[in-house]
Amino acid sequence: MRLEPQQPLRTEGTPENTQKATADGNVPPLAAPARYDDLSGLPPAWIGVGTNDLFHDEDATYARRLHQAGVACTVRVAPGAYHNFDSMEPKTAISQAFVQAQITALDEALNGPLQVLPSGTGAYGHSADPDSRKSKSSHEAVR
Repeated sequence: MRLEPQQPLRTEGTPENTQKATADGNVPPLAAPARYDDLSGLPPAWIGVGTNDLFHDEDATYARRLHQAGVACTVRVAPGAYHNFDSMEPKTAISQAFVQAQITALDEALNGPLQVLPSGTGAYGHSADPDSRKSKSSHEAVR
């Protein structure tokens, strides 16, 4: 999960807006997956961006390319938000929801999807079995 997907994913521009990975200034392709022609085989991605973020279009293009390559990709778009809004205005509802979406995505990536339990059991946990996730209408997902 990249919180700043454009760094070092920049696909165009000068060396000043990319991170130099070698002494001679060449940036190997592995430093920036967006530079690859074939994105298949990359791990699932979570991309969060605001509609007023200067990297919005670039992030959207990368997400579209991941999807076309068969890579699972979740995109969270924050309406009206600018670059780094969640750090600049952390107490706003939109920032808190955005950060919670990041935390949830990371938690599920590391621990697996929530284990779905019958309503009212009060039990909680994660399950390595992705088929165990059921509709909340008949079951309760609890942490």
